[in-house]
Order: sequence, then structure tokens, then C-alpha cells
Amino acid sequence: MVFGRSSLTSRRIPGCQALVMVARDASMISSLSSSTVSGMVSGIITRCTSRILIWGARNVLRAAGLVTMPIATDDAGMAPTALDWETPPRLIYVSPSSQYPTGSVLSLEPRLALLAAADEAGAWIIEDDYDNEQRYDNRAVASLFGLARKQRVIYLGTFSKVMFPGLQLSYMVLPEDLTNVFQIGNAELYRGGRLIEQAVLADFMAEGYFTTHIKRMRQVYRGRCDVLCAEMERRHGGAVSPSGGHAGLQLLYHFNCPIDDTMVASLALTRGLVVRPLSMYYQEKANVRQGMNLGYGGVPVERIESAMPILAQAIEEQFRASRGRGLASSGRVATS
Repeated sequence: MVFGRSSLTSRRIPGCQALVMVARDASMISSLSSSTVSGMVSGIITRCTSRILIWGARNVLRAAGLVTMPIATDDAGMAPTALDWETPPRLIYVSPSSQYPTGSVLSLEPRLALLAAADEAGAWIIEDDYDNEQRYDNRAVASLFGLARKQRVIYLGTFSKVMFPGLQLSYMVLPEDLTNVFQIGNAELYRGGRLIEQAVLADFMAEGYFTTHIKRMRQVYRGRCDVLCAEMERRHGGAVSPSGGHAGLQLLYHFNCPIDDTMVASLALTRGLVVRPLSMYYQEKANVRQGMNLGYGGVPVERIESAMPILAQAIEEQFRASRGRGLASSGRVATS
């Protein structure tokens, strides 16, 4: 289904022409990378946002026959080098407002540089802005779509995080000359559906409830994030370093001493706690760092507090195991 300029996007994405609704995030990426929709990305090299990439997007891109090339990130987000541009990409997939899982935010200068380099290379940009509604600071983050002088950016968003996962409604904000192509292609690939949910959501937004809901949930998630940060600092101190926290429903922690994050995750799981090891996100194993990705979206504050001793014990056990093998040179992992 295609809507005109919506109240959701017109505030943050100047110049948007149409909103194409799809059932889920993977459907959007599949539509964009499929040659049956548009020949512009068929069989091309895609620059993924970093050497740490959520596997869902990577797998969908590769399933469409694209060759993905990872790009490094730093604390400021995506950080391509001159070498990365020697083989110009045709398509760039990036999440500048909250890179997953690091949570880094691409600042204005690198955004403009990325747009300029993509324009020179004749590349399209897929801007995956899945977390932008859940921001916890007052920094204005201009979308690449809004900053672009040429209409070569496709903006992706989702309601699954800001509302609830079972809704499974996402959207693409498209340049004007692509609207009809993707409307037809999306209808052919993914038959229409969930029209009742779309209509109810449209009324929910038009009557002002969506904005109220966003404000309320930001306070809820901000509170959970603050408790998680405080507990990690109290229990582990300098043994871990946080990354991100400006947006989203998860926090990344790097281990500052050699600890096997997969073993920490396995130990925690046997005790009823699910954490994701940072090492599982890397495309290039030579660059792997150890750490944990901790989600708090569906976890009340009291459960975060009760889960911390379990996680602390798993980390301490692996720290001792690493020290016994001579891997940990110094430092202490507190478990109080």
C-alpha cells in the first residue's frame, strides 16, 4: 500500500514523496535487492554498514545474489577509507542513526561525506532507520534522505519496535521516480495484506495517540537503560566498556580483558538468561572483539536488577578461566 506524505515522516524527512508499507523489515530489503523489482541493484557489490552487521540484512542481501563488502565503524559510526572506494559500490546499506549492535551515531560531517562519495560513485543508499523513534537525547539527527541533494536515498523504518513486534509493519520512503516501480514490484513479490492493521495505525497516528505513545515509551525504555548502565557499572566497573545508548532497546558492552563471550552467553543461558555474544556479529573473524549485546526492550526494571547477579557470575567464572589459561593479564571483575 502506498500513502502520501505522512505526519510521521514529514517532520524528519524533507522532500519525501511516498510511503510504501510492507509486512516486515526483511521484505523491504528483499524488495530493494531483487532484480524483479528494479535492475538498479541486480548482481552488484553492496557496501554494508560495518564489519559488524546484523545477519538478517546480510543474509537477505546475499540471497538476492549481491556481493557484500564490510566497512569498518568507529565511535562516530561508519568509517570508510579511501581503499574502500577503489572499487565503487552500486548500493550502500547503512544505519546511521543507531548502528546495530554498536549503537554508534553517524554525525553530520560523515553523513555529508558519505552522500558526496556515493554521488560520485553513482551508488544508491539504503538508510535503515529502525531505531530513530526511540532516541534518548536531544541531539537532532538529520536523515540522509533529507540531506541528499539527489534522490538516490531510500529510507527504511519500522513500527515493530516502537509499537510491538507482532505488528510486523514496516515502510519505505521513496524518491518520486521509484514510487511506481516499487509499488508494483512489492505487490508482485509480497501480496497485499494487514490492511486492517494499517488502517487502525493510520487512525492511531491521525488522532495524536502515536506521539503520546512515543513519549511515554521513551521514558519507560530510558529508565530501563539507566538501570542497566548503573548495574553494569556497579558490578563490573572498568572490566567492561559500554557502546551506544543514544537510541534503541539494547546496549553493547566490550570486555576489556580476554573473556570468551560465547562461553559467557552459554553459561548465562543455562541459568535462564539470554545474552548475545558480540563475536557472533562479525563478518571478518580477524577483527573480532569480545563483548555482550544486552537487550532491555521487554525486560522490566525489577527483572534487570534480578538478572545482574546471574550475568556477573557468568562473567566472573569466564574471567577466572581465562586467567587460569594465562590470557587475562590484569584487571578485576567485580560481582558484588
